[in-house]
Amino acid sequence: MTFDAEEDRQAAELVERSFDVSATEFLDFVADLRSEVGGMTYLSRSWSFGENILFAPTPDVDVDDPEPMVSLVRHTVAHPFGVWVGMSGVVRYMCPGEWDGDYVEVFSDYASLIESDAVHQACLGWTLVESGNKDTFDRVRDRVTEYLPVLDVASGPTESWLEAEGVRAHLWRTWADVFQQEDLVRWAVWARDSASSERARAALLAL
Repeated sequence: MTFDAEEDRQAAELVERSFDVSATEFLDFVADLRSEVGGMTYLSRSWSFGENILFAPTPDVDVDDPEPMVSLVRHTVAHPFGVWVGMSGVVRYMCPGEWDGDYVEVFSDYASLIESDAVHQACLGWTLVESGNKDTFDRVRDRVTEYLPVLDVASGPTESWLEAEGVRAHLWRTWADVFQQEDLVRWAVWARDSASSERARAALLAL
């Protein structure tokens, strides 16, 4: 895919004037992103996307941001929102223009975003044991974190994957934080086979 070199240069100059980062450092960061994920596209089945997404790293510099940012993903979705990655590696979501929206830190790096999508995709081959919303979220979170370790590589501040012995859980607050609506909290538990399903149901029945 192609990018506008002049726009990149102008963004880098703005970064150098506004942040403690040289233009060269910023351009190298953008180039590395494009080399690693630029042009990657796949059908995301995650609760955050549920659509085809395209990784197209493009500078999106605002002097009021906490650090120089790059718009990471192109997509269309019922609830429009943006996905950015900063030079620290942190991936942030925001719904621009709503409630004077602010960035929400969702993953510590873009690899975790991709891995989270991959884990969600893999759940298609598992059995959904049970799912729910904010009414049971806290109880389920407390329960599953007692006996399932977190998959750090696929988790972040607003959503966690947990898995052990054929049982997998997803605790998801991303939309609740991005759109400031607690009704958007979700959770789900899957099992790999019938024995795992029985273990998961027994744990959930104890709630």
